[in-house]
Amino acid sequence: MELIENNNLNDRNESKMRSEAYMRVQKKVDNLKGFYIHLFVYLIINSIFLYIKVTENMDKGDTFLEALLDSDNFGLWILWGIGLVLHGINVFITNGKFGQDWEERKIKEFMSEDTRNWK
Repeated sequence: MELIENNNLNDRNESKMRSEAYMRVQKKVDNLKGFYIHLFVYLIINSIFLYIKVTENMDKGDTFLEALLDSDNFGLWILWGIGLVLHGINVFITNGKFGQDWEERKIKEFMSEDTRNWK
């Protein structure tokens, strides 16, 4: 009887660990997907604004190269690009100061605090 109970307990623990691992992997995939969507939107929106700005400048008499290299064209690319780089760092550098290891350490820390409060 005791052997059956131990097997059931082991099965539940293994199932719980698989579920937790799946949730961690799902979170990583969601973060990666979010970054790729951000990158896609960045490229599309900035390209549209660049096209509009270049055509406006060409209508004012600039050559294509002058219109393309106008300093006003790069502000949005640079500012939004900084945000995109930060997003990428957050997604791809998982062992950084606030990466996966940090999350797991904090979870364990809070769990131990919670356990001590119950005693």
